[in-house]
Amino acid sequence: MPPLLRSTHGELGKACALPSVRLTALLSVIGVAAFLQLTMARYAEASSRPATDLSLLALDRARVAPVLLGAWVFGQDAGAGTYRRLLLTTPRRARIWAAKSLVTGVLSLALGGAVIAASLGPPLLLGLTTVDDVERMLPQLVRTGASWPLLAVMTGAAVLALRTTVGVVTPLLIWMLGLSHLVTVYVPALRWTVDQLLAPDALADGPQTLLRGSVAAAQAALVWTVALVIVQRRDAA
Repeated sequence: MPPLLRSTHGELGKACALPSVRLTALLSVIGVAAFLQLTMARYAEASSRPATDLSLLALDRARVAPVLLGAWVFGQDAGAGTYRRLLLTTPRRARIWAAKSLVTGVLSLALGGAVIAASLGPPLLLGLTTVDDVERMLPQLVRTGASWPLLAVMTGAAVLALRTTVGVVTPLLIWMLGLSHLVTVYVPALRWTVDQLLAPDALADGPQTLLRGSVAAAQAALVWTVALVIVQRRDAA
């Protein structure tokens, strides 16, 4: 078995064994489905806006899940103790870093797909959303799915580079759960951050969507690379 594949297999086993990862996945899917099931009918009656807006709102809030997922997967090797510091002591840490990033990206992409399905299930079952409505939402759904691996890997890399889970996750959650929408009104340039570029309600189609996705991917690659360099140099010192 190739070394990278072997490392990826090991990291996948470690990630799936974490109760926090399983709990994050479970609560994300159940939470989105339950929220929509309880509020969708009332929302459709009281609002003139399409019912799909509520699905997009749920997806926007659910993006805290990849932040937590990345923090758990990477953070398990950022603590004290011989086992938990394996990534920071192995001479092949770059390979393990790549394997951990791959596992994080795949798990977050799969979870994103499950959450998107959960956001569409209740309105379809209640007859408040049609297949045509879902087709019109496809660009927004694709943006949402694409944002999850980027957010997860960026968060995880930052956790290991800074050696703190709470210190990375807390400001990210505060930013994504409301502060970003307030600050970007006064600082429009911050609309080019990853969470804003690929938000479910981002207005971008065609070439602009490709531009936004490219900028978001470049930001994620930059954070990932800088974090790896920090870890490499810190451990070599």
